[in-house]
Amino acid sequence: MDGDNDVYMMLFSGGSEVLLGRSGSHVGKALVKVGRSNDPRRRLGEVNSGFPKSSLHRWKLDRTQKFPDGKTPHELEDIVKREFDKEFVSQGGEFFTGDLERLRSRFQDICISRLPKILGAPGKAKGV
Repeated sequence: MDGDNDVYMMLFSGGSEVLLGRSGSHVGKALVKVGRSNDPRRRLGEVNSGFPKSSLHRWKLDRTQKFPDGKTPHELEDIVKREFDKEFVSQGGEFFTGDLERLRSRFQDICISRLPKILGAPGKAKGV
């Protein structure tokens, strides 16, 4: 995947109980899916295509972070999954349950840590 790619976090609108049942450690927690795509909106449509059109609940894009290449998001997707696996409850593969605000915060922290950094521009600072 060359060109812009995103790492994304989707949120299931119905809450974890709708898909995972009414008992268990997931009750009252958010259900998210993490992944990467060069077109997160298209990917959202693909994921939701398995639900009937009349379904009351769907996946929604909750967070995305764009990168100018395909390599970084490919690596970052695995990092997000590893970190989420340590801090939240894995529901298998790219699915996790946990406190929504904490999931959002950790997703952003992990993505921001991988953004390209400008290490200095002394000429620009001097008005050159």
